[in-house]
Amino acid sequence: MVSEAIAVRKLTKTYVARQGSVVALEDISFSDDAKVLRARAVNWRLDKVGVKRWGENSVANYAAYVDFLLKQAIIKQKVEASDLVTNELIDEINKFDAARIAAEAKGYKVK
Repeated sequence: MVSEAIAVRKLTKTYVARQGSVVALEDISFSDDAKVLRARAVNWRLDKVGVKRWGENSVANYAAYVDFLLKQAIIKQKVEASDLVTNELIDEINKFDAARIAAEAKGYKVK
């Protein structure tokens, strides 16, 4: 993440637009939002979740989640993780210039 301030502003702007709020962005304190963003951003890293490509799903993580749901009686029968998730399109969606995107992010100016 290049800039917490930019990320929080973008997320807040999107949230405010979707909620139809009349609160001006200037009236919103970003410090708490930045703390939340920092805590969540750790898990956005590819290596943190055991994958190598953007959008890739860890079938093992889904299998563990299904086991949790079953153990908690949230679901009644086991479902194969491969029936829930696929990585079939990952090669195609990763056909982008990551260096160009990073450069754009670094050059982004808050409006």
